[in-house]
Amino acid sequence: MEVMQKFNELYEKIKYSKKENALCVILSTFVEVMEETYKTNPNLFKKMVEKMESFEWKQYLSHDEAQRIVQSMNPPAKWGYHPLMKQLETMKLDVEEPGVFNSCALYAVMSMIYSDDANTLARIMDFENANQTPDDKMLEAIHALAFNKLKDKDERFNVRKYFEV
Repeated sequence: MEVMQKFNELYEKIKYSKKENALCVILSTFVEVMEETYKTNPNLFKKMVEKMESFEWKQYLSHDEAQRIVQSMNPPAKWGYHPLMKQLETMKLDVEEPGVFNSCALYAVMSMIYSDDANTLARIMDFENANQTPDDKMLEAIHALAFNKLKDKDERFNVRKYFEV
């Protein structure tokens, strides 16, 4: 029997098992594999840890995912991750909401809003365009809109589905 087929078969048995030790078996095996992966392939280990981290959030992106998303935007986003987070903290605006969204998801959504809607927002705020709008005004508006998307009570917006990651 092929090893992958055997793995899938065992995984299905453990997943639906009523035995108390089933979860311990899979988790201890997983820990061993992760320890070996850490030694032999640190980049893969990092990706796996980032995937695991997502269970803590309804809206989650890893830093690498957010960077790839933002770098592909046209027109380009105005801010890099670290400068944006620093500016938001200076303005005393939340960058995460535990269990709801992480800062990388916020960064990607704020960048999307800026890329797609900055000039429209500027006109709503009585400025000719985004370049003439004071950064703090633009950031407050985009931050509020990003919060609305990430905390959507209907849960229609999903950052991972929207950006196809």
